[in-house]
Amino acid sequence: QALQTATVPVASSRVGADAGLARHLRGDLDTILAKALRKDPAQRYASVEALAGDLRRHLAGEPVLAQAPSRWYRMNKFVQRNRSAVASALALLLAISAGLGGTLVQASRAQAEARAAQSERDAAQRELRYAEGSEAFMRFILSERSSKPITTAALLARAAALVDTQYRQDAELRARLQILVANLMAEQRNYKGARLVLERVSMSARQTQSRALLAEVECRLAELDAASGAAQ
Repeated sequence: QALQTATVPVASSRVGADAGLARHLRGDLDTILAKALRKDPAQRYASVEALAGDLRRHLAGEPVLAQAPSRWYRMNKFVQRNRSAVASALALLLAISAGLGGTLVQASRAQAEARAAQSERDAAQRELRYAEGSEAFMRFILSERSSKPITTAALLARAAALVDTQYRQDAELRARLQILVANLMAEQRNYKGARLVLERVSMSARQTQSRALLAEVECRLAELDAASGAAQ
């Protein structure tokens, strides 16, 4: 009766100063011995064979039945039984991750360089179109002025109409040439005509969704207001 009611400490707490033995006993062995010495017979091992089976499983590094089943416990036992294989798999996974990371970084850099090169090509093409458009614009002015007498105001009004129709499909080039026409009109003190052209430029800039063009239009309009106010 005294043995049945006595409280039995776990095995790892009774080894004194032997820390190595305590670590060995702690865990599954503690649990196995605690189950074997339960006060309630129904909670003990049903037979000596059941106790021996758990001891064999402990020695083999397998999950013991005395422990509460959990995913973490089973995974931990698996890692303990297969340390070398798990370490190799982790090393391989780290190597693959490092290689993949390097590949992704290189791919990202290549994409960024490709985007930058494409942006430079687009900018060069825009400048080329503007240069060609400006040349055509100047040829028109010179040819019109040389063919028959015409006022500068009338010539610029024709030029503005030409830009609208000639470059209808290229909103950005149309806007830049319209700014050129508006500047020439402002130099001739035709502020009203310059404002009308700049308002069309604003519409063209919105089509291109170009913040730079919109900002330039706002600056030109502010300069135009200042110049027309000073002229009055």
